[in-house]
Amino acid sequence: MIVKASTLSEVNHRTDYRIQEFQDLLGHLVVRRTTPENPFVNKPHAGARYWFILEGQARVTVADEEAVVTAGDLVYVPEWTANSLVSESEARWICFG
Repeated sequence: MIVKASTLSEVNHRTDYRIQEFQDLLGHLVVRRTTPENPFVNKPHAGARYWFILEGQARVTVADEEAVVTAGDLVYVPEWTANSLVSESEARWICFG
């Protein structure tokens, strides 16, 4: 699942990313910086992960789904799913799950 920030509306200074059906206990939280020299290519792992894009632009692949993401976008990576995030410049993002 990839949630594009451009499709969401702010209501009362709050943007709801509608992930209720995917929520579980948070056990992992990391801020990452990806550059052309430092692409993020992850092996499938136990536990779902969420990636929140803070700044920059990157190409994300989750299983067979691929998209360009920018600041404000949210990516859901189910457990045991191949995934990657690569950038032609620099992207900063939070990985949690």
